[in-house]
Amino acid sequence: MLTDLNNSASVEEFYSGYDATVIGAGAAGITLALKLSAEGKKVALIEAGGLELSDESQQIYDAKTVGDPYFELEFARLRYFGGSTNHWSGV
Repeated sequence: MLTDLNNSASVEEFYSGYDATVIGAGAAGITLALKLSAEGKKVALIEAGGLELSDESQQIYDAKTVGDPYFELEFARLRYFGGSTNHWSGV
């Protein structure tokens, strides 16, 4: 079941009754949620983005990185279902 909490009438009601909550629907989060579910747990998998990439969701990465050199966050990180694994290609 997919629920968009931006359009949900009762967020508190949505969160009741889960054995575990996994934050982040990237490779690790999806794997953990599936493993817990296979063990009979009722799992809420929370993702800040949607099922598709959107400019609105990506705006959170409009930031300046400091310290060690790194790619620009808005291009290196993806904020939607699957996370940054959506652009892994041997990098």
